[in-house]
Amino acid sequence: MASMRVNTAQFELNQARMMQNMQKSWAQNSAASRQDMSGGYQRSYSSSMPAYNAVGQLSNTLGSIRDRMNKPVSAMRIQEKAETDADVLKRFTEAANGGNHVSAVWVGKMYYSGYGAARDDAKAAQWFKRAAEMGNPDGAYHYGYMRMYGHGVAADPADAVGWYQRAAEGGSARGELSYASALIAGNGIARNETLAVPMMKSLVARNMQLSSDPDIREAQALMAGLLGDFYRSGTGVSKDINEAVRWYSLAAERGDRFAARDLAKMYYQGDGVGKDLKQFLAWTAKAAELGHPEAQANLGLMLVQGKDLPKDVSTGIKLVQTAANQGDGFAWSLVGGFHQDGLLPKSPAQAAQAYQQAVTKGYPEARFFLTPALLRTALIEPEASAVAKDQQDAQAGHALAMLRLADRYADGIGVAEDLAQALLWYGKAADRGNAVAQGMYGLLLITGQAGVKDVKKGITQNERAAAAGDAGAMFNMGELYANGFFGADNAKAHATEWFQKAWKAGHAGAEQVLASLTAN
Repeated sequence: MASMRVNTAQFELNQARMMQNMQKSWAQNSAASRQDMSGGYQRSYSSSMPAYNAVGQLSNTLGSIRDRMNKPVSAMRIQEKAETDADVLKRFTEAANGGNHVSAVWVGKMYYSGYGAARDDAKAAQWFKRAAEMGNPDGAYHYGYMRMYGHGVAADPADAVGWYQRAAEGGSARGELSYASALIAGNGIARNETLAVPMMKSLVARNMQLSSDPDIREAQALMAGLLGDFYRSGTGVSKDINEAVRWYSLAAERGDRFAARDLAKMYYQGDGVGKDLKQFLAWTAKAAELGHPEAQANLGLMLVQGKDLPKDVSTGIKLVQTAANQGDGFAWSLVGGFHQDGLLPKSPAQAAQAYQQAVTKGYPEARFFLTPALLRTALIEPEASAVAKDQQDAQAGHALAMLRLADRYADGIGVAEDLAQALLWYGKAADRGNAVAQGMYGLLLITGQAGVKDVKKGITQNERAAAAGDAGAMFNMGELYANGFFGADNAKAHATEWFQKAWKAGHAGAEQVLASLTAN
């Protein structure tokens, strides 16, 4: 992130509006009930912005072969000769030295995976490069991968893309996908979705039918989903919702859970298509079946509530628990609510633990359910004991206790309301890296509500909280940019970027602000 310099003249001009929005942002999140925050598809998915994170998934899918080599190497043994893995390595090495490019690739794979040879990335890179130089496209792909991520050789994304292109031109499916991904992400080459789109269409259509490699099939499904994103947003192609639906449908049927999730949201919101409850439910169920935790959580909630579906509390709870076990923060917040309301065994302690998990897993709004009152009940302690414990733990340096104590002073729970003390303890927790505390500390410093006003320091704290994933802080960064606190250069673009991050992190008000920015 570029350094932050506050434009003080612009600050005075825009302060009132920004403070109103920022304070409203925190108030909305803190006052919202579980039902308000979790009903239906309240969280934002990539409805209008291309899901470039799918490129990262492509890299993961196509990337490491370390954990998939044991069986292939074993299958290369000549049983009649009672070969060992070392014998296989020796035989392939001799063949490669004799000019066999396929054997050179296998030698590289064995050194890279550690099966049949001691793991040695540098040797693996050398053998992949030799295979590539002998004209093997798979060797070119693997060497490009090593160059891209610095495995056994210095990282050089630009050089890596050259090897990916060489692999693609030689017919390597992994090379094609990686070269297209580089064009989409602008990694090692100028970003050019327009150039990538024809290649994406060709390789998806061709290889969907031919590839027996499950990793390639998964990557092709993700690429089809990206094409859906492009047509939906008009990125690299003319915007065409019908084409977006076609590519999303293909991707989802091939196993892309994100495409199924996006189709569900389109039909739920009427985003470019008519609102269609039947289609929404079908694609939500598909996304959940494919293991998308957000879809599982939302479908589970709908079943628990009997919203648009026959009520089935047992199945709904199981789906939510499945999503939580995959690490979905929103699902953990629902589990906390179930324990608090008695849908799961009524237990304040388990509710508190689930809300804490929700915060840890990326759903910061759950902190507003984790009230001192709930913690007091969970610990079965009287108010005075709970306050004393928070004070004792805070004095001992525990960041979460500092945050709870600050919340107490901010809201007057168990202690007299004292914003100066709240500021003190938010600051201490912020110094220990607590993102929620950093956001609250920054907000108090920017607004001056606690009697100390330091806009520059407040912005720095807010930036740290945003970088750590706090949705409220991300929203505030968007407000700061939108109101020109860092100057006019690219202010709208930076504001949009932060509002989009807040939206994806689950901020309740960011979607409306994004829509307003887009309209203007």
